[in-house]
Amino acid sequence: MTEDVTAAAKGADMLYTDVWISMGKESESAERIRELSGYQINEALVKFAKPDALVMHCLPAYRGKEI
Repeated sequence: MTEDVTAAAKGADMLYTDVWISMGKESESAERIRELSGYQINEALVKFAKPDALVMHCLPAYRGKEI
């Protein structure tokens, strides 16, 4: 377990993320975005995973936030 997303992604077969803001919790949006923005799966992070790694999301995905 780590808070270092780069270390976690190195050599990974799969990267998985969840929504940051669950339905019914929209009032927590600003706080959650502030707290979780460092845990985004993006192109730069995917480069640390294996070339054929899968990227998964539980949906709905909000581009520019968790993925």
